[in-house]
Amino acid sequence: MPISSSVSEQIRETIQIEAFIYHVLRGGHEEPTYYDQVELTNEQKTFFEGQIKTACEGTQFIFLDPANNTFAADAIKILDDVDAELSSTSRRLAQRFLGTHNGSTNDGIFIVSVFSMLVEQSRRRFLAILIVDFSTVYRQNVREEQHRIIVSLERVIDSLSDNPKSLQKWAIIDPSNTYAWDVVALQRHKGSADKDTNNAISKYFRGFLQAEIRETPSVLTRRAHQVVANWAKTVNDLPDGSMWQDYRSRAVDYLTARESFDTDNFIDHVLGSYFYDGMDEDEVAKKSMLKQLHATGLRSRLAQEGVAGQVFQCAHGSLGLKKTTTLKTAENVKIVYQGTTEASGIRVLEEPGTGDKIIQIKTSSYETLE
Repeated sequence: MPISSSVSEQIRETIQIEAFIYHVLRGGHEEPTYYDQVELTNEQKTFFEGQIKTACEGTQFIFLDPANNTFAADAIKILDDVDAELSSTSRRLAQRFLGTHNGSTNDGIFIVSVFSMLVEQSRRRFLAILIVDFSTVYRQNVREEQHRIIVSLERVIDSLSDNPKSLQKWAIIDPSNTYAWDVVALQRHKGSADKDTNNAISKYFRGFLQAEIRETPSVLTRRAHQVVANWAKTVNDLPDGSMWQDYRSRAVDYLTARESFDTDNFIDHVLGSYFYDGMDEDEVAKKSMLKQLHATGLRSRLAQEGVAGQVFQCAHGSLGLKKTTTLKTAENVKIVYQGTTEASGIRVLEEPGTGDKIIQIKTSSYETLE
């Protein structure tokens, strides 16, 4: 049965490079500079094993259309016959990567490495794709032997070999079903808010990998929250005094407090109460119809995004800190609060006949801050 979790720290400590090659990508060039073999010293091998260890941290993806996925097929070819396939297939991968790039390419080293890890007491092979800054790792020495071009590496004085920022993009590939994911990938300058979303890597990098995000609990938790925020922004007939941020806050409350996701319970919690004391029967009927209309709309959006009907464990830590909401009036008065307006004692009303807004804040006390 495939392992559904990410690569543990204990397993990453067992990483060993078994084969390694790279080709050079240069801005403005249509073809990479290809090499037939790369020789590594023990020190350099240790360095790149550290880079691969870093690359095991990322967002999980699965292959699109596995039966016809050319990237998956190339990865399998290399892992099945490293000696015969590494040089030629890695060239094809480098060329394809350059061809799928949707803009000017930064100079970089396109590394393809076969490595192994000790998983469940068995050493298993994986593939690493690392795109590394070209000028900040090692100086290369090229020589020709028996009509083959061979490159060796020499460490330079100002090398950033100890700096993880030398990694531009990276992907760990497991086409053998050791893990439930096929690819773990990420790229530089992506924050925690991007992890477990399609923004974890660029569109063209996803196209190169021919992969889509795997629907982990973390992915689904984030998506459910984002669907609510996007939907609420489009609703023009929210109940009096309600704001779209209230719906977002209630979504966060649900996803950080509940153990598992249930579509009906989630929608009911997000919508909250549309009623208040003293409402007459006609108003109750109108608000009942409005809430039902909103429930139908939100359910439709959740269904479109593949969330409705799913049952998953809410990933409590995937949403980060709760967001604050800031109200700013035309007079430049700012009100900052966290959670819903109701929980914060805030009501936003409209003055009849004028269109002016009245903001009420109910509190037991207050203080003046500088």
